[in-house]
Amino acid sequence: MLACLCSWYCPIPSHGLTPDCARPQRGLREGIESGEAYLRECAAYCLDRDNFAGVPETMICKARHEAFNYGLRVDGSAGLSEGNLETNLSSDQLTFKIGSLQEFIHFDGVAGDWGARKFPKHEVHKIGILDIRLLNLDRNDANILVRRVHTDPPPGVRWEDHRPALELIPIDHGYCLPSTLNVGWCDWVWYEWPQAKEPFDNETLAYIASLDPDADARMLRDSFKIREECIKYVLSLVLADNHASPRVVVALLLLLLLLLLLLLLLLLLLLLLLLLLLLLLLLLLLLLLLLLLLLLLLLLLSLLLLLLLLLLLLLLSLLLLLFLVLLSIARCASQACC
Repeated sequence: MLACLCSWYCPIPSHGLTPDCARPQRGLREGIESGEAYLRECAAYCLDRDNFAGVPETMICKARHEAFNYGLRVDGSAGLSEGNLETNLSSDQLTFKIGSLQEFIHFDGVAGDWGARKFPKHEVHKIGILDIRLLNLDRNDANILVRRVHTDPPPGVRWEDHRPALELIPIDHGYCLPSTLNVGWCDWVWYEWPQAKEPFDNETLAYIASLDPDADARMLRDSFKIREECIKYVLSLVLADNHASPRVVVALLLLLLLLLLLLLLLLLLLLLLLLLLLLLLLLLLLLLLLLLLLLLLLLLLSLLLLLLLLLLLLLLSLLLLLFLVLLSIARCASQACC
């Protein structure tokens, strides 16, 4: 097997805060304890059903070698040596270290060496689905290997113009399955890639539909002894007993009922607002009518004033005529007397 001949060995202490962990301690990321990374490396491979995402074959093993760090100085006394991790112990005195052994993958670079737009949509989707399922906290562009896959060119395309397809291979899953929801903006490098915003194809949808979270939870519990709080956060299930799924359905139904009630309340509020608007419109109309009536009254008053002025003019003109007539009569009388 290729994994036995050329592989990557990850012992327990490699992801912890101390060289050799005697008891669980907090790891470099919140939610992962020191010494748990090797289990998560193997669990990621087992959770990758049908090798859909392409996680390299991984297994748990134990090994010993003088190149390992045993926390001894060169003189054999306990403790770390500065800048020199060699030991003078014989091979029989070396203790076994438990860790994960992963198949070595020949690759042409990492994701950071290519522009993200060159990756096929399906390859990006399979990485994203895996990271969401595992709640992976360490998917940077160096933890995605890229390998050229040489295929025959499509009809009408010359060999020299044909570019090989790019295959993405996820590695380094020691920081998956945490006990806290603490995914940072930089933890999923694919999140801002354009392929992540495109819809799934039928093959990917069928794979998602075939996943069994309950079986995954049982495997993590029985085979890897993953802490219960990690399983709860990652799989979003109430895993206290076999009646978890019905309770989840009931909780979802209650949430739907609450949402419906909120929608009804919002509709009632909207109706009340509409009624208030109608009342305001009616009041505005009444005000307009009152204004029109006031304008009509003003017009009538102005007409009456005009009529009064005309009557006054007529009276003045009549008085003037009468005065002129009397004046002419008086002149005629004075001439007759003379």
